[in-house]
Amino acid sequence: MANAIASDDKRKAVRGEGGKFIVPPKSPGRPKGSRNKLGEAFLKALHEDFTKHGAEAIVAVRETKPDAYMKVIASILPKEIELGEKTASTLKESRDASVAAFLRAAADDADSVLQRPVGNA
Repeated sequence: MANAIASDDKRKAVRGEGGKFIVPPKSPGRPKGSRNKLGEAFLKALHEDFTKHGAEAIVAVRETKPDAYMKVIASILPKEIELGEKTASTLKESRDASVAAFLRAAADDADSVLQRPVGNA
């Protein structure tokens, strides 16, 4: 059976048998999704800075911190991507070509190391 429990500020909250609210009390907090003044100021400053330096900052991060750059890219991508058969095939071909190019470069590097004369130490 539901009963009324008075809170400190004299509002009544109705709870069910398990103790859960049946009708939620009025909350003095901010509405869900609203921002506080500090958050709004931060986002405004970030927007202004990005407007002025966005492209240059992206390039700088990509060149100096590629791990952070990739982390940002991964964070904004959707969790799952639907690929058609043609796209998947193109990606596989591109991956295979990249792997082949990497292996050729590694083999060339190994050949040049093996062909160097060994000096007296």
